[in-house]
Amino acid sequence: MLGSGKRRLMVGAAAVLVLVTAIPVYMVVRSQTEGVRLARMLRNEMTERWGCPVPAPFVEPSAVVLDCWDGKLPGGRPFVLIFGTEPGSRAQVANYIGIWLPPGPDLTDDWLLRWKQRVADRGDWWAQRAGVPAPRRTHLFVGPPEGVPVRADRAEGGALLVWKLITLPSVDKVRERIDAVAGSF
Repeated sequence: MLGSGKRRLMVGAAAVLVLVTAIPVYMVVRSQTEGVRLARMLRNEMTERWGCPVPAPFVEPSAVVLDCWDGKLPGGRPFVLIFGTEPGSRAQVANYIGIWLPPGPDLTDDWLLRWKQRVADRGDWWAQRAGVPAPRRTHLFVGPPEGVPVRADRAEGGALLVWKLITLPSVDKVRERIDAVAGSF
């Protein structure tokens, strides 16, 4: 019969083994489920587009466009949803969500300036290139939230807004970006 110390050690080891196995399995299953949900949303609510209206929407030369989708904001205004990725280290791959809005009278300089200010408020490298005064902030371990855009510019006659994700795109993240843009008019 095992002593109580050995029994606790074995139970603890078994618990660690379960966690070490369960967490990666959970993450894989969850990312697959989210990917399926996103694909379903895109197919049901948007139209896949061949060719992106903006040649280099993500600024970084190593970032590539994966998909573009035509959609409409809740008010009916057309937009193009752009997905991209940028390889990083083995442990990190950045993902991007961009929204390009075709030209229109609602894309005023004041409207764009409000978006540029959101980028500038990040206080990081992206803020430096926003084109408006940006505070200097030091982000030691965690940068600004994913909901803060990294780019707001005129592009191809319209306007381009971009968010950089450190996680995978999801239905919730896409809807949040669309709602933020729709609410800004």
